[in-house]
Amino acid sequence: MNDDISRREFGMATGAASVGLITPSKSLAANESNAPPVNYSSGLIESPPTYYEVLAPVGGSTKPPMVMISGGAHTGACYLATVDGRPGWAHAFVRAGYKVVVPDWPGVGRSGYIPLDDLTGDVVVAGLGKIVASLGQPAIIMTHSMSGAYGWKLIENYGQHIAKLVAIAPGPPAISRPCPRSPARPRIRSWCAARPR
Repeated sequence: MNDDISRREFGMATGAASVGLITPSKSLAANESNAPPVNYSSGLIESPPTYYEVLAPVGGSTKPPMVMISGGAHTGACYLATVDGRPGWAHAFVRAGYKVVVPDWPGVGRSGYIPLDDLTGDVVVAGLGKIVASLGQPAIIMTHSMSGAYGWKLIENYGQHIAKLVAIAPGPPAISRPCPRSPARPRIRSWCAARPR
């Protein structure tokens, strides 16, 4: 008897168990009593293998789709739920009327294994780009941390399918305060680390 399973099968089984997904027709929003219903589906681009989930308002959306690309050492699951079990950012954007697409990078998480010698930035961008190109209308791309570089490369290679790029940096230091606004740039607010006293 052979009990070996692929990394993709393992990722899908453990990912579903850890966030409480029982069937593909339910999402974490079902755990919120006051949340509107969500249409949920998933898919896999074959070459390079790139897994993705789609969450959308039941009544549809007139807004551009939003693709949430996780940072390095993460999977798209980081947008689905918080560590304490609450629905994550993907659900907040669905409640705001967006169709949200949450991929795992090729070679990461539920996308399955790619030998490290073959796993390059171009491969990651190709998998993510095929998802963006398949949406049928220009999308808003949201990158976080290490995926920021992939966002810019997606614009280079798939710009006709992208309406906007939103790049989110990791959060400010744990002890932080707003920096004074510069008179030259009054609309830009940044964060300064608080110096220990």
